Amino acid sequence: MRTESPKKTLDKKVDGDIIITMTIQDTLKELVKKRGLRKVASELGIDHGQLYRSINSDLRVSTLQSILDLFGYDLKIVKRKEVKRGKGRPSS
Repeated sequence: MRTESPKKTLDKKVDGDIIITMTIQDTLKELVKKRGLRKVASELGIDHGQLYRSINSDLRVSTLQSILDLFGYDLKIVKRKEVKRGKGRPSS
């Protein structure tokens, strides 16, 4: 049985030999929690309540980019090798 090597990336969390894909909001919550909600909000120049609401429900792309910039990350969209077909979509 082959397992992936435990690499640290923004979108994956290593749990033993299992790699769990995290959502963007889960990843942001983890980053903010480590540094502290009030500290991150202060560094971004926003109210901590606004930051809390952003990472827990109504995340805007501009807020996402600001948080990623603060922590030194880039958002990267990568095409999968396989494309999952949704219902109602014709397959080729």
